[in-house]
Amino acid sequence: MFDLKKFKLELERILRISAWHPTEEQLLRIKSCIEFRVEIDRPLNRTELEIIVSDSVHDASYPMFDGVDNSDLKSLLALALKSATGK
Repeated sequence: MFDLKKFKLELERILRISAWHPTEEQLLRIKSCIEFRVEIDRPLNRTELEIIVSDSVHDASYPMFDGVDNSDLKSLLALALKSATGK
């Protein structure tokens, strides 16, 4: 079973989200977008992740920072894919 609470916390940590109130449906939409990008072998960077989150949750607010540690994004991808593969 996919842990939405852990996924939400991981998004908050990676994007440094300061305030938002996503629904379960919105979190699942974000997860689905991430999985789709992986399926089509399209890399995901921080800016694209921010766009996915902003498109799904309009009240998300977070500061803009330059650069990103890609290991964070890889962790998020692994978490999103974990439920898709059933592992």
